[in-house]
Amino acid sequence: MDFQTDQIANTVLGTYDSLPAKYKPVKATDDFFQWVPLSGIVAVEINQVAEAKGFVLRDWHAEIVAIRAFNHFLIRECLELATSPANTSTIIRRREAHELSAAEGLQPFAIHNDLQLHMYSSEAPCGDASMELLMEAQVDATPWPIDQLHLGRKKSPGLLRGRESFAELGIVRRKPGATLACVEHACERCFRPSGRMQPVANKQWKGGYAFHPFKVRATNHEFSFSRRSKPASSKELRTSNIAAVYNPHIKEALILGRLQGRQKLDPKGASAICSKRMWNMTLQVLAALGTPKLLQSISESSRVQEWKKSALFADRQRVKAEATAEALSGWIRNNGDDFEVEPG
Repeated sequence: MDFQTDQIANTVLGTYDSLPAKYKPVKATDDFFQWVPLSGIVAVEINQVAEAKGFVLRDWHAEIVAIRAFNHFLIRECLELATSPANTSTIIRRREAHELSAAEGLQPFAIHNDLQLHMYSSEAPCGDASMELLMEAQVDATPWPIDQLHLGRKKSPGLLRGRESFAELGIVRRKPGATLACVEHACERCFRPSGRMQPVANKQWKGGYAFHPFKVRATNHEFSFSRRSKPASSKELRTSNIAAVYNPHIKEALILGRLQGRQKLDPKGASAICSKRMWNMTLQVLAALGTPKLLQSISESSRVQEWKKSALFADRQRVKAEATAEALSGWIRNNGDDFEVEPG
């Protein structure tokens, strides 16, 4: 634990605290205490470091919402830069001419060189990164019998759900419906080059892709709505179904992946970070840039799955395929989310 880690945690916690009550679990009562995980991404200057059809979110776990909200922020900043040469961003910069040439004009923006990104999470990420915590919580940590269906998964991956067969490590798991040292160990095993990602640790691919490991650090600060913050007077611990989404451009409260108060398939209930709206905004960026190769990709198809298979994403798809095959055992591709994209 260090001073900077606590500062990053304080930034995320303080931002959450500033949100109105509708974005948070209900206050604790004598009967129950509602808890919810919190994740957030913070950009820090390097010189300060030493100090459904695309409308409904299918996964609104805290870390996923945080990443999607950050991606929305990046795309929105790119749109601002693409719209006018006079616009600037504290996060995004326009690439220099030599950088554009190396990327064939397909990566016109980059994050400022003097920034580092930090992600805070109040709980260990779900799936493989939380298995040690689950084992530690058992009265008897003896591994459960392994389902024969999953034997040989390394060679022929099957579907491992949530926390079943929790003694099997290094396997990508489908989302289920502790000591700080243990959290750090689990995340290190899952995401460091000496752990699960070792097969791709030193690889570099066309398009500027490479494996960039991150460090895992613990903080002394506790989230007020974490499960560990339950008052002794509250009899029951309950999960909250409210997900708060925030970045400097948006502020939303979601329930079951859609805007609070909206019906499931109502387009007006679509979050700004749902797939359809994110892709539509990306299309706006491409149209504003006016790069011939990008404009050509727009005209070739209007469906997102066809876009993902296009030459525009060939380098990215190649990296995903190799990383999945070599390091992310158990990954099951979901091909069900397809829809038309249009600017605006």
